[in-house]
Amino acid sequence: LRVINFLREKYRINVFERALVDSGVSKATDAWRWAMAMEVTSILSTMGRIAVVVAAAVVLAPVFGLAVVAAVGVVGFALSFLYRRQLSTQREFRAAQLAYRSVDNATKVRTRVIAGETGALFGYAGVVVLIGVLLWMILSGAIEPGTGFVLFIALRMLGQTLTEVAKGLMRYVRARAFSEIPPHDDDEDDV
Repeated sequence: LRVINFLREKYRINVFERALVDSGVSKATDAWRWAMAMEVTSILSTMGRIAVVVAAAVVLAPVFGLAVVAAVGVVGFALSFLYRRQLSTQREFRAAQLAYRSVDNATKVRTRVIAGETGALFGYAGVVVLIGVLLWMILSGAIEPGTGFVLFIALRMLGQTLTEVAKGLMRYVRARAFSEIPPHDDDEDDV
């Protein structure tokens, strides 16, 4: 498994190198684009694991699986809200940097980390609710205890992967904001 992961990462870097070579932007912007590419592939990989967990829940216990789908949807909505808000904040930091106004590094890191941790809390809140639903369904006899145990392990994995997505999204937002080429004000006189 480790060898497969090594080969996948090596292939991923080679693909990005071919795609981002001679992009015609500054080295700093190019570095942020590399960071953005690495984050987006990591997020997509994690979302694939989430899809597998959701599919397993739907197959093992269809009613509970629908609850998992709903919880993942609600968490996804919360993460999209945090994403949009963090993108605006990171763009403000980038604008301040371009205007040579200093923004404290602690402030920049704090806002990103708190947004990621907030997303992780939303994810784990959803998992806690799902564990409560799972326990209720096991105690009421709607789900067999053996299946319930498998679903509990899947929910633990779901919580971890939702945390990875939340934190990865906030790192992606920072890379996106800092990789954007600022607009030129050359055409402002034409208005």
